[in-house]
Amino acid sequence: MRWKDSYNARDLNGTLAPYDPSIKGLYAGNPPDTFTSLRESYTRSFAATDRQRSIAFEDPEEILTSGNLAFIRDHWTSTTRTSEGETHRLSRGIEVWRKNDRGEWKLLHYLSYLVCKSEQPDRGNKSR
Repeated sequence: MRWKDSYNARDLNGTLAPYDPSIKGLYAGNPPDTFTSLRESYTRSFAATDRQRSIAFEDPEEILTSGNLAFIRDHWTSTTRTSEGETHRLSRGIEVWRKNDRGEWKLLHYLSYLVCKSEQPDRGNKSR
């Protein structure tokens, strides 16, 4: 959750810290991400004064580990606040993490996508 705290504080170095330098990622509908493209995107986003973005994570849906690799399924809510109000987007992700020689887990690959209303994770809300 340090990543979330760094992201929400607009701390670029803290936000990039868990990424493997060779990271390859894809948020569906967007061009593929690399460490360089992520750094550029976060730099632009953190510099914006017309909006504030924040992230809230739920507990991971699944974590599987084998040796120095981990597979994680998770979901999170991205909130954007502007002078017109705020919007919320629920996204899901599938991630592959690798433990490096220093024993640190680094995000190596991910596939993320916007959640459709019909597939939102069950958060114990029985009123749906």
